[in-house]
Amino acid sequence: MAIGTDSVAHRTVLQYGGETIAVLGGGFEHIFPKENLGLFENIVERNGLVVTEYPPQVSAKSERFLERNRIVSGLSEGVLIIEAAYRSGTSVTAKLAYNQGKVVMALPGRLDDPYGVGVNKLIQEGAKLVTNMEDVLGHFPQFVHHLGKTSQEKQMTFWDVKEEYQEIMKILQKQTLSAQEIMQKTKEKNLRKTLNLLMNMELEGIITQEMGVRI
Repeated sequence: MAIGTDSVAHRTVLQYGGETIAVLGGGFEHIFPKENLGLFENIVERNGLVVTEYPPQVSAKSERFLERNRIVSGLSEGVLIIEAAYRSGTSVTAKLAYNQGKVVMALPGRLDDPYGVGVNKLIQEGAKLVTNMEDVLGHFPQFVHHLGKTSQEKQMTFWDVKEEYQEIMKILQKQTLSAQEIMQKTKEKNLRKTLNLLMNMELEGIITQEMGVRI
């Protein structure tokens, strides 16, 4: 629930009806920062989760945020580093994630940006370089949402769509499938290519995503 990217991530998840988890660096009697008290209440009210390992009366301190980072990475399937200084709490989280066997990804930073130094160093040390959504999703095919039948609004026929979409559209006519299942049926071995096609089809209103996944 920190100010900045953390808050944006939580609010965006809530905006789209998802559930999010926040990990505090203190007890429940000391929500920090205070301006995020409303966010704390929204997360709880919308079936999210706020956790802490500290007793209610313990105040938030910088060293406690470093301690709680092991819980943040532990709860995650993977960690995406957007920016980080050479020495920062973010870099600590990345190392914790490595030790926990998590996927660590990093968005490359500008060479003249002090907050780009840390992410570039992580990439040198083995973090997965990512530049777009498909790069991230490619590491977690089990979490790609299922794609539903063709959009009822457009009532498109098989021949109304681009040739590159036709094979996928044909197999989605009467069933809902995951990206992995679509790959099996189309005999496509490149996950990124499949995800790109599915994303473009959704953007063009040809297919829709359904909430929830099957694993």
